[in-house]
Amino acid sequence: MKAGPYRSTPEEKIATLPLLRQDMPTITILKGELQRNRRLILLPLELGFCGVVALIGGGGLLLTLQRIFPGIESGKPMTAALYVLLMVIAVGFLGGMGLPVVLPAWVTRQIRRREGEFCDTQLIGDLIDTLQATQWADSGSRRSWIGGCMQALLQRTLPEIGPLEAALLTSSHRDFLVETALSAHTGEEFVLTILRSAAVWGDIETLSALLMLSHTAESEEIRSAAYASLTPLKARLLAERENAALIYSLG
Repeated sequence: MKAGPYRSTPEEKIATLPLLRQDMPTITILKGELQRNRRLILLPLELGFCGVVALIGGGGLLLTLQRIFPGIESGKPMTAALYVLLMVIAVGFLGGMGLPVVLPAWVTRQIRRREGEFCDTQLIGDLIDTLQATQWADSGSRRSWIGGCMQALLQRTLPEIGPLEAALLTSSHRDFLVETALSAHTGEEFVLTILRSAAVWGDIETLSALLMLSHTAESEEIRSAAYASLTPLKARLLAERENAALIYSLG
């Protein structure tokens, strides 16, 4: 797919993409690409963390050794260790500051090349992981294009999620969706998408969140969407032999 002009937000384009049902070899390749992109998104954060650990931990270790073994700083092993520590600190801090300028543009270009292929319900779990990674790595000063793209893809695919795709979601995926729905900073359209599909992917914790939102959400539309999902989610959980007493108490 040929990349078109960049947009600040990808919702309009992705909303018109057709949903796909691709074969497993293709899905495996796409999952690998999303995993690679997540690692690249988090790489500056990890390098910065390594730099801090090296500065505090490595520097403290060298100072402790100097106190225990006076004169050790003049030896070759200590000099080599100091050089290695300085290199690790430099790579950590320079990478943590420099890569955020380069990597987002590169990852954005890779995603735009295959936007339409990511519009598959079999990739929902990986899309959630990538969205979560962008939120961890984002400074909070502005919304990244990558995060907006992942959210738009989830808005397109979550309404079509089926039992097979829902069974592949982990507790972490469900918790993230619930926390996103409860967040005051989440757009209303995305919250509505999460709530309307909750009957398929939700668990007992989701049922509790739906109950709370059906009573306390400021938007009438969000309250209605949460309330509409309560009964089908409860019926599904009972059919799956979850804790009936807890489900009825929440009801």
